[in-house]
Amino acid sequence: MKKTNESKAIWYRDKLEVFPVYEIPLNELLYNKHNGRIKSSVLSYESGIGRSLDPRNPNDKNIIENYLFESAENRNEKTLDSLKNYGQQEIGIVTNDLIVIDGNRRASLLSKLNREGNRIDFFKAIVLPDTLENNPIEIIKLETNYQMGVDNKVEYKPIEKYLRCKELIDEHSVAIEEVAKLMAEKPSRIVQWMSILSLMEEYLVYLDSPSVYTRLDKKEGHFVDLNNYLKQTNNNQELKEVYFDFIRLGIPVQRARVLGNPKDNQSLYSNSELWNPFYAEHSSVKKSFTEKRFQEVKQENSELSNEQIFGNIDNYFKEKLSNNLIKNLVQGEIAIKELKVRNNIKIELQKIQRYISKINVLEIFDNDKEEIRVLLNSISTESKFKENQL
Repeated sequence: MKKTNESKAIWYRDKLEVFPVYEIPLNELLYNKHNGRIKSSVLSYESGIGRSLDPRNPNDKNIIENYLFESAENRNEKTLDSLKNYGQQEIGIVTNDLIVIDGNRRASLLSKLNREGNRIDFFKAIVLPDTLENNPIEIIKLETNYQMGVDNKVEYKPIEKYLRCKELIDEHSVAIEEVAKLMAEKPSRIVQWMSILSLMEEYLVYLDSPSVYTRLDKKEGHFVDLNNYLKQTNNNQELKEVYFDFIRLGIPVQRARVLGNPKDNQSLYSNSELWNPFYAEHSSVKKSFTEKRFQEVKQENSELSNEQIFGNIDNYFKEKLSNNLIKNLVQGEIAIKELKVRNNIKIELQKIQRYISKINVLEIFDNDKEEIRVLLNSISTESKFKENQL
């Protein structure tokens, strides 16, 4: 490790400190496997293999490095070109035992260039006085501030912000107000995220895959909606079960709202005469279905990744149930549209009735009276005809 003449100032342990920059050999660095960029992927992988990844193990290091590369594939080529042409411009942060806190992706790309013969064999970083083991709270707070502050959060998968909140609050007892400050959010938003994450984890348990957070990719909007609906329906288990199944089928967020959105009673759940037969049919369709188990599929397809195996399991679910579950949903959607038409008729008639009742005939000009009398008579006749049709 070679000291340079550069320095970097960071906010650490509640004060601004200036640290010297070092050139650290790439082969001495350890990736942070729970880096906010890849935490969900790592936890999912570890759940599948039944052990923790060890960044010191060459095979595990490659796995972590691949996750880092995949976390920003659309930006990697640009970053690689910049590293080759201009060198490392952003200074990283590592712990005293050389675990990378800020700059994991850059370090992995430098290693890639080095393997390809570009003769870049060091990573420029400041070295914190603490190890991750000795002062995990301060280091994780620092990492959160760098990775998930207002400017950087958009670079990460949505699930990562939820997991970081859980890590800070549940594992390290950091106050919600402080978490909000670190993540440039309001405390109420952090409370909401924790509630949504709890629902997400309940979904994973429902699918018999706790901690496999990759199964939540591109599903955040569904859980945001469902979390709001459940608060207004006393956490109804029937609604939750049905919503979980349609999330798994992959129906769009907008379409899923017909299940439970309480606004203006325009959802199946908000109308018991629609919900009860809908839920009964949904349950009937699922009754004969037997779920495939992860370990059984894993034994039969050992060459597949965990993500591929869960993808196969979900595809089997869709293959067996999609047609009938969607058919039932379509019937529900038709019923909602018919209900909306009925409600619109009533609303429009109520508007007409209120308008007519407010007309002051004494204020009508003489030359308009005959025409208005004809119109009122026509309305009366047409109303009587419609009434007789009922």
